[in-house]
Amino acid sequence: MEKASSAKGTKRGARKPARPRAKSVSFRLDAPEATAVAVAGDFNRWDPSAHLLSRSEEGVWQVTVRLSPGVHQYKFVVDGAEWREDASNPNRVPNGYGTFNSVCEVL
Repeated sequence: MEKASSAKGTKRGARKPARPRAKSVSFRLDAPEATAVAVAGDFNRWDPSAHLLSRSEEGVWQVTVRLSPGVHQYKFVVDGAEWREDASNPNRVPNGYGTFNSVCEVL
């Protein structure tokens, strides 16, 4: 008599499909006049306090964020009030507010 498997619907040796892995993405903004910079996007529910950037001595702000594969929209938030596109990234889409969001694709 054969023993029934406790895992329903799985065959011996069958593998679950691998989940796409998040990748590190660096965001940079040259803004020596700024006192604080954040990146807000669809990956953090547009929360300007979720990912704060660190400032170098030269005034370049940077943060690295783990993002899931896909297309993501984002903007920089300077000094808590000014929402800026990423001037170093030509990929952008209209956002419905009369401006544009920057776009990055994670493969």
